[in-house]
Amino acid sequence: MELTSQHLVVVALWIIWCVVHSLMIAPVVTNRLKDTFGDRFRFHRLFFNAIALATFCPLALYSLQIKEKPVFVWDGAFVVVQFGLLSLCVFLFLAGARHYRLLSFFGLAQIREGESRRTDSKRPGFATSGILGVIRHPWYAGGLLFIWARDLG
Repeated sequence: MELTSQHLVVVALWIIWCVVHSLMIAPVVTNRLKDTFGDRFRFHRLFFNAIALATFCPLALYSLQIKEKPVFVWDGAFVVVQFGLLSLCVFLFLAGARHYRLLSFFGLAQIREGESRRTDSKRPGFATSGILGVIRHPWYAGGLLFIWARDLG
């Protein structure tokens, strides 16, 4: 297993992406934006998702174009672990879908209803039932598991 400079650059870029992504939705930032933009703050979630997607896609494509020898390959008995990770990924996405309103998640409900809310859950308040009682962001966790369940290079 040999890490190259390309691997280190990708790791650094993903860390930066995750930090910026988290900061964009942090209460200190969203409260400031809400005070600044008032009624127009209802567009924040749509803008947040657009920025996340616009920065995620090039980073994902750059990550996939690395033609170096993979750092880790799922083979032998590890294929069972890989299958388990993929199964857990599917479970997390399905369990999360039971709790999220997709229109709210994408920011469309806020625009249509003319209001902003801090949660994407189907229930008001801080949801702790079902999968949200076990893990705060099942879709993010499922996405990371999906990435890790492939040969890592």
